[in-house]
Amino acid sequence: MVTARYYERKNLQAMQDDLIAMVYHDLRSPLTNVVSSLDMLRSMLPGGEDTAINSLLEIADHSTQRMQRLVSSLLRYP
Repeated sequence: MVTARYYERKNLQAMQDDLIAMVYHDLRSPLTNVVSSLDMLRSMLPGGEDTAINSLLEIADHSTQRMQRLVSSLLRYP
């Protein structure tokens, strides 16, 4: 026999799944935009002559990669 407690747990699990999906999307979408913007900026800059700019872009790349790994490991959403 299915109890009210079963339905309550099932409902809570569905709410948790929805929340995880929403957080995953809300974190990943802006991060993807940053990565794309960095790629575009890099392609617009002349031949990589300015080492200061290249250094800043490298730092931004490493930071976004780290953030992507953190989001993926925290949420573990398929």
